[in-house]
Amino acid sequence: MSAANDNEKVPAKRRVPQQVRSRDRVQRILEVAGEIVVDKGVEGVTTRAIAAGAELPVASLYQYFADKEAVPLNEGVQEFVRAHNRRMARDLFHIARSAGMVVDGSDGLYAELAIEVADRIFQLAFESSLTGDAHLIDEGVALVTAYLETHATPAGIAGVPVR
Repeated sequence: MSAANDNEKVPAKRRVPQQVRSRDRVQRILEVAGEIVVDKGVEGVTTRAIAAGAELPVASLYQYFADKEAVPLNEGVQEFVRAHNRRMARDLFHIARSAGMVVDGSDGLYAELAIEVADRIFQLAFESSLTGDAHLIDEGVALVTAYLETHATPAGIAGVPVR
């Protein structure tokens, strides 16, 4: 998920939650929004989808956020997505290492970088089209593949045989 440009205004929360119940409600809104971003991308985020996932009326969202953009651009949602990317990179690294696909001494940072770069490539590829920019995707795959191959054993480059 990209941060807003310097000239873009990030909408602030309308009301700062004071009570524990209200803070929990906002936290749930942000978690649901993060889950939607991970599953469907920013384009999949709607106030109705957030409200349904958080089991709240849509009006409750507007108590705390000016609009749906205020939710996806929220630092909590962005951190949720980054944490998801880190978990995915860690899991993939451990699988690759246990399969002997990673050179000795690799620490997994490269996996996190590859996931972050791939995430950004897909954001760019799909920002103006539901089918994605095939050329951009192909170039992104080539870029990430070339980077990952610098950390791969011959078995990692050969890949896992299809059964």
